[in-house]
Amino acid sequence: MSRITKEIATQVANQLTTKKRETLKELDFKFRSELERMYVEDTPSEIKRLEVMFPQYFEKRNRIGFNGTNGFGYEVYSIKGTVIATTSGAYYTKISSENAKILKNLDNEIQDKKKELKDLVNELEIILYSLRTYAKVAEQFPEAVPFLPFKTTSALAINIEDLRKKL
Repeated sequence: MSRITKEIATQVANQLTTKKRETLKELDFKFRSELERMYVEDTPSEIKRLEVMFPQYFEKRNRIGFNGTNGFGYEVYSIKGTVIATTSGAYYTKISSENAKILKNLDNEIQDKKKELKDLVNELEIILYSLRTYAKVAEQFPEAVPFLPFKTTSALAINIEDLRKKL
């Protein structure tokens, strides 16, 4: 009868919440994509044209930050693409209150999902650890069984027969 250790409980809990983690990643990607889109939209068209004509004179960044406006602090977010940096290579931006509402709603949703995920993982760890054995998990929480590591045996790894012959 194999035991459920704290490490196994954590590992299984993380595997059981894979779908929730994917949802969280998608939300985070949506937030970063929206932020990038808003930044690019706010960049004057003249600057964009000049950047295409003379790219060597422009510094580009793969992150965007806020400078304490509209409910955001000084957070910095990496993005998939690159954007033109403003004054002396800075990547901070001031966003309009309309855009801030959109981003803040997405950010709040992300924070709520992170908390839900953390709480769920904690609950799963506690349940799995309290069941203590693979048999009890199989009996009372069969959803977790496919994620349990293979059972290990406590049999000796050396050949005792060879040792007996030497005696």
